[in-house]
Amino acid sequence: MGNKVKKCPKCGYERQITDIVADYECPACGIVYNKYESALIRENLKINKDNQSNKIFKENKKESFISLFKAAPLWQRLFLSFVFIFGSIGLLLGTDSSEGKIKYTVNENYNGVKFYYFSYKHAPELEPKENFTDLNDTHLNKILSSIPRLPTLPHDGFRKGGKYLFIKDLEQGRKISILLKECRKYFFLNYFCIEQLTYSPSPREMAIMKAKHSPKDFTFVSEKDYGDKWPFTFEYGVLDCRRYRDIVIFNNDGTYALNGKAISSKKYKDSRSVRKNLKGGGKFLITSSLIQKGINLCK
Repeated sequence: MGNKVKKCPKCGYERQITDIVADYECPACGIVYNKYESALIRENLKINKDNQSNKIFKENKKESFISLFKAAPLWQRLFLSFVFIFGSIGLLLGTDSSEGKIKYTVNENYNGVKFYYFSYKHAPELEPKENFTDLNDTHLNKILSSIPRLPTLPHDGFRKGGKYLFIKDLEQGRKISILLKECRKYFFLNYFCIEQLTYSPSPREMAIMKAKHSPKDFTFVSEKDYGDKWPFTFEYGVLDCRRYRDIVIFNNDGTYALNGKAISSKKYKDSRSVRKNLKGGGKFLITSSLIQKGINLCK
């Protein structure tokens, strides 16, 4: 992945050089940048068209209702007024917290990143927008603790990653991202609700999942497998065969050329910069077995 910073058009997250997720995909909310932007353009065109139609329809409907209401007998107008007033009060008093009724769907990508999507009706409700400061509240902890298989969160707060995006950094590079949205209105107050929660495993765990998901395309290798013969200063990486048998290894630090074809292409970082130094001088050599594992991925 290049050094160019890409800002997500949905959640506002800015990519980091340590993000191992593909550069066309947002690590925080999971959208594919180009697809989302194209869909957004289509949706805006549709909304503008629908707004014009709805405006005309509502104006006609409003005039029709007012005419019928004025023409109705007095007792019918009084009855409708009482139904409207007491019905509105009943709705306001009958609303309860979404806590304990949390419903969501879960998707997992090839890196092991899990996306929890909450429906509009069952989205966990937080504070009114006017009173909202951050995500440090006990109510949020109760919401997160009700979701199975999420790690226990530390007591320190979330950091802001975008306009409505908050991120909690966990141990070993894991993190939880929460994307908020404005939702229900009570007494003319806009509330914040959780639209999406994303759990990202550690970079090592994502590398393992990537190779496990596509074993014909990637192979996970680590210092644990090679012992003293491991040539790199980093502890793990993923082997890949690119272009015309370019054998490379990549992790969250970058992509490095391993064989002559990859080096001559000058498309990847020089692996000598991340190879261990020998005691007598020079660098560790890349073992033939490591290169062969990469060649086995070539189709």
